[in-house]
Amino acid sequence: HIISVHNNAKPVLEDMTYLCISASDSSNQNLMQHFKECIRFVHECRLHGGGCLIHCLAGVSRSTTILVAYLMTVTSLGWEECLTATKAVRSYVSPNFGFQEQLQEYEMTLLKEVGIRSCLAGLGAPALALHRGFLSRG
Repeated sequence: HIISVHNNAKPVLEDMTYLCISASDSSNQNLMQHFKECIRFVHECRLHGGGCLIHCLAGVSRSTTILVAYLMTVTSLGWEECLTATKAVRSYVSPNFGFQEQLQEYEMTLLKEVGIRSCLAGLGAPALALHRGFLSRG
């Protein structure tokens, strides 16, 4: 599985499953609109025991932003912690300022969802079922 995130994103290898996102590396590019689709794509791949390559052109900003959004979704970590963990593996990653703002906004969205999940869990709704619901919604 490959997520390709750049201006001319298109499948290259015939035997691979692609998710192609056309996006520039500019601070006004809205990557957040693609987070849910990308997270679902990676999650489905990993549920079936596979790996997923997320790439852009330089491997610095766009692909990192998608990876950090995924890590935030599947862990309880914030965007800065996820970015730090990513930098421990690939030291020169650095989402542009606009993408950092989108990750901050996404973190706030996730925190609100966790609060709702906590309240619902207190009422007997299982949190895992709610998480699965997020991943399966269109």
